[in-house]
Amino acid sequence: MPTSHYDAIADLIDAFDRRALSAFRQTSAEEKADGTAITSVDRETSDELEAELRQRFPSYGIVSEEEPEPHAPQASRQWVIDPLDGTAMFARGLPLWGLGIGLMQDAEPVEGYLSFPAVGERYVFTGGEFLFNGRPHVPAAVDIVPQTRHILVGSDLVHELPLQRISGYKMRNFGTNLYHLIAVATGRAEAMIGPRCFLWDFIPALPFCRAAGLAARFTNDEPFDVGAFWEPGQRRERMPAPMVVGKPDVVEQIIDELLGKSHG
Repeated sequence: MPTSHYDAIADLIDAFDRRALSAFRQTSAEEKADGTAITSVDRETSDELEAELRQRFPSYGIVSEEEPEPHAPQASRQWVIDPLDGTAMFARGLPLWGLGIGLMQDAEPVEGYLSFPAVGERYVFTGGEFLFNGRPHVPAAVDIVPQTRHILVGSDLVHELPLQRISGYKMRNFGTNLYHLIAVATGRAEAMIGPRCFLWDFIPALPFCRAAGLAARFTNDEPFDVGAFWEPGQRRERMPAPMVVGKPDVVEQIIDELLGKSHG
């Protein structure tokens, strides 16, 4: 690996894979105070990552979904963690769920680590390299049949956006924002529309999207900028609007159609 970060956390990712697969289809969810779901795997993974990352990288901050306060919020480097993205899928025995760990330098995502063990997929972005299951990711050069063009959409957006205006694509939802993002970055979908989510819902996957040359904008047509809505010390600041990530021409089409702009 080009940097030492993956070597230093690979065993933590391996431990998540073992823990989650052992509990998969044997663990149910509870409801948190905010109405979202949580399982023992969320809690145990969060506890372990928080403790180990503090010990291994004492000068780094940590922002985690399951921790009430950020650690070292003024540090220039911040780990951003989703201990189990797709908890609702995991709790119901569906296979698309995983761990997301991202590293930010100030407000700039620079490294990403994603593991989806039930489908045998691990992604690493570090030192400028995009790796899939340990090998450099090479986009497949294939012709896309129109009937297989996909946009991945967060389920809550059905009630928030006029999705029926978007033409030429099938809408899909896999229940995990991070998997939606990596699916677009690897060329398995044309775009994704994500909800007004939190930092951990996208930071671990954003470096892959940027490496793939994807565009990102808010659905109100404002530029996507992490620093515009998040500052060190914040933890639960939501995006100001849903986000669209995909090929630049597809992102432009989606936003124009959502806003009712004419192409004529």
